[in-house]
Amino acid sequence: MFKSLSLKVIVFGFIFTFFSSFGQSFFLGLFNSSIRDALSITHGQFGSIYASATLLSSIVLVWIGKKIDDVNILKFASYVIIFLSASCFIFSKISSVFFLFIGIFLMRLAGQGLSSHTATTTISRFF
Repeated sequence: MFKSLSLKVIVFGFIFTFFSSFGQSFFLGLFNSSIRDALSITHGQFGSIYASATLLSSIVLVWIGKKIDDVNILKFASYVIIFLSASCFIFSKISSVFFLFIGIFLMRLAGQGLSSHTATTTISRFF
């Protein structure tokens, strides 16, 4: 039984780590030139927006991340999945610099932040 449960926890952690890619720099960087061209912004402007959104998401992550201790892990994971899905949808509809900031903020928070946090916290709690 322990082997079966531990395998499920490892698979859970793998899936959440894998889907954290949506908020990672390497993934968002794939769309850098397309976004800059569509919004007519420079490398510096994109970098400033990206850095600001990342900094804000890391600050918010401290507050939201501690909620994992107050909520059932499956419920928290469900919220993260829904949040990441909504973030991806919003990111796909970017039409201005303001929405670019919001899209990057949400992708960094939900993907890179909360998905990774959920995986590492769940696995470290179990083992």
